[in-house]
Amino acid sequence: MIKFTFGFSEALLIFAAVMLSHNFGVGVGIAGFAAFCAFCRYAMEASEKMKKVESQKEAAKALNEAAEEVGGAFAELLGALSKGSRKDKSTLH
Repeated sequence: MIKFTFGFSEALLIFAAVMLSHNFGVGVGIAGFAAFCAFCRYAMEASEKMKKVESQKEAAKALNEAAEEVGGAFAELLGALSKGSRKDKSTLH
């Protein structure tokens, strides 16, 4: 999904377009700065998305490890219960 924003760099680019008719050098300089700002914003948003995906992967890994531990404990419990039911039932206690 494409996210459209109108922020500082877009406003700066419009200002640069206006400045091109007054002073070409300043307009080009401002347009370059606006492009740099837009790239920095894009890089920060991409970094945030990558960190979010990484944290989700770590949470899923921790959840899987916890599920394995619970499964192992449950298997030990069932094993202990099945050993307890195999006792010699001919003796009374």
